Amino acid sequence: MVLPKMGASYMIKKFADEMMAEPKAMVEAALTEPFQAAKPAAPLPPPAEQDEFDGQTISDEAGQVIGTARRIKQVAFYLVSDSYGDLYHELEECMSDEESRRFLLHDDRGRLTGVIYAPHPDRMPVKANAFRADDI
Repeated sequence: MVLPKMGASYMIKKFADEMMAEPKAMVEAALTEPFQAAKPAAPLPPPAEQDEFDGQTISDEAGQVIGTARRIKQVAFYLVSDSYGDLYHELEECMSDEESRRFLLHDDRGRLTGVIYAPHPDRMPVKANAFRADDI
């Protein structure tokens, strides 16, 4: 009974020592440069996303050039929906419908930060009034 307790306490102490210890890179830097404080590493830039349409020339159905597609980063798209079904299909329907509603979101400097698409009130999905089979 005493031996498993000793083994468990040894493992817990070893684990705690490793978790609370300084990172090895900082320790090695402190050993090589004893009189200089360790400097935090500069944050890495976020990885560049590969987007096949950014910078592409876009043409219409007749083959005439419309212009160059540019991706607008940090603009969120939202869809008003009560379901978690096929949201991409619902967004496509809402964007192609002339009567759907669009709300533009701006930050305090007036920059566009998001777009909310909502279907026309007549096309909003009907909420279920029952939650259990007994309620129907």
